[in-house]
Amino acid sequence: MSTGAQPGAGGGAGGGASKLAEVIVGQGGVSAPAATIDFTNIPSTSRHLQLLIAAHGTVNGMWSYLRFNNDAGATSYWSQWLSGNAASPGAGSENASWGRVAPHGVSGPTATPVIVWIPNYALATSLLRGWLAGGSDGRYPAVTQTGGNWAGSAAISRITILADSGGLFAADSYFGLYGL
Repeated sequence: MSTGAQPGAGGGAGGGASKLAEVIVGQGGVSAPAATIDFTNIPSTSRHLQLLIAAHGTVNGMWSYLRFNNDAGATSYWSQWLSGNAASPGAGSENASWGRVAPHGVSGPTATPVIVWIPNYALATSLLRGWLAGGSDGRYPAVTQTGGNWAGSAAISRITILADSGGLFAADSYFGLYGL
């Protein structure tokens, strides 16, 4: 893992949420800001995954992206997003080598909270895998809703969260992965 941290594995099936892994950037073996966060060896014992992010970046306007099973195919992901920043709405879509998740503001005391829902992650079928993410930038009135599909047909056993715009996730950012 590029951050130096090794997220733990565990969890199990059952009626409630069970914690699979977590990484706290800047703690737990991560001593500096990171360009990627990697959850590996994800067990297929749950039905769905929930990724919780409370992060901010080291450059303004930085977005975070998802990559499943290290698939970096040029058109493996299709993302769409809607955003509102004060009175400035925006929307877009793209077909790329990663899936768009959320924007993160510049480093400081306020992190962008994001919840990512990844349903049916353990199925090994040829159906497109989807995700849905929602976040809000606490620095000013802003909200983003994103979603997309991954063209892979294998069960998801690895999730990588990437920073863009030449930025890094700041040292006090939080990433947690939960099985539901």
